[in-house]
Amino acid sequence: MHDSRPTPASSGDAHHVLADSSLTDERIRVLKHGDTFALFDQYGDIRPGNQGEAGLYHDGTRFLSRFHLQCQCDRV
Repeated sequence: MHDSRPTPASSGDAHHVLADSSLTDERIRVLKHGDTFALFDQYGDIRPGNQGEAGLYHDGTRFLSRFHLQCQCDRV
């Protein structure tokens, strides 16, 4: 039988788990002015996410839940 549990890294740390991406990739950017604020991803897009919090809000109501701006350039 094959054991599919994660294994510790070779550093010897029993609590180290290898991950495909860093949580810092998922940082949320916030813009606020008065009673209006917006939550964006690291690229400035509003995408439906796991938490579903991204969007444009005014007085506590979300008015925009998805926004993607694409230019003729590659994301870095």
